[in-house]
Amino acid sequence: MIGQQKYVPILKGKSGEFSALEKLYGTIKDLIVPIIDMVPNPTKTFEKSITDFLGYITKKWVKDKLIYIDGYMIQDQGLMSSGIHPLQYVFEELSKKNYSAIPVISNITDPGYNDSRSEEHT
Repeated sequence: MIGQQKYVPILKGKSGEFSALEKLYGTIKDLIVPIIDMVPNPTKTFEKSITDFLGYITKKWVKDKLIYIDGYMIQDQGLMSSGIHPLQYVFEELSKKNYSAIPVISNITDPGYNDSRSEEHT
C-alpha cells in the first residue's frame, strides 16, 4: 500500500517519461510510486511495443522501488505470438529480474486482462 507521504504520478510508458524518471535524484525516487500506462506504439509491432516497454523499465527504473503498471490501453490487442497475455509476460519478466511491480486492474476492464494477473497476486 502507498503511504500518504508518496506522490503517485501517472505517466505514459514512453521513452521520454522513463528518461525523466531515470534522471530524478534518489531522494525524489524515494517519495514517488509511478503508475505507468502501457501504450502501444503505432509505428512498431505490438510485441515490439511490449518488449520496448519492458526494456524501459529495466534500464531506467530502480529494482527496489515500487512501480504500478496499467495495461488498460493494450487490453484489446490480444495475446502475444507465444500465446501468453502481454501483462503476464511483462510481470513474469519483471519478476525474474526482481523488480517490484504491481498491476493496476479495474472492474471495468476486460475480464481476461484482470485474470492474467489475478493468479500471481492472490
